[in-house]
Amino acid sequence: MLKGKMTDLIKDATGRKFGDRTVSLHTETAFDTVVGQLFARDPNQWDIYCQPFTVDVANVKPRPYAILPKRIIQTPDVANGVRRIFSTNDDGLDYIPMPYNGFQFYGELKLDDVDDSVGYAVRADRVEFFNMPAITKQVRMELVLPWSEWDDAQDIPLPSGVANMIIQQAVATLSNQPVETNIYKPRK
Repeated sequence: MLKGKMTDLIKDATGRKFGDRTVSLHTETAFDTVVGQLFARDPNQWDIYCQPFTVDVANVKPRPYAILPKRIIQTPDVANGVRRIFSTNDDGLDYIPMPYNGFQFYGELKLDDVDDSVGYAVRADRVEFFNMPAITKQVRMELVLPWSEWDDAQDIPLPSGVANMIIQQAVATLSNQPVETNIYKPRK
């Protein structure tokens, strides 16, 4: 569903009493709640929401990094909203998400001597790399974006029925009605 169309449906359902910013804030909360719970059991479903970005890599010591070009949804797995990373100049490199303390273990075990994989960890505003070749100047990241980072003309690929759940929750919060925070246990 187009983001702008969903916003209009929510505004219509509330009698157009609220502006775009207010509707967007409530919709983002509903989106995060519904989609987050829906995909908690299968994090690979987040791949549907990925958008690609090419970003520059700052090759600095001790840890090369790339600044995130947009805010991301922090998913409950190690990839944490950065679903995949690809090199723009070497298709043979594998980028593997790892917890931040994984860099230490990787180095202590000298795995970087036998493995060409590049480890990455997501921080607040950046992605830090381990075992990154110095020649790498750019990478392509596939990011899971929150509601506010989508443009109104973009089609958000929501599974059947999910758009209605998001709309219902957003309308309920805008109308000061109680909202079910666990979508798997509806109220009686």
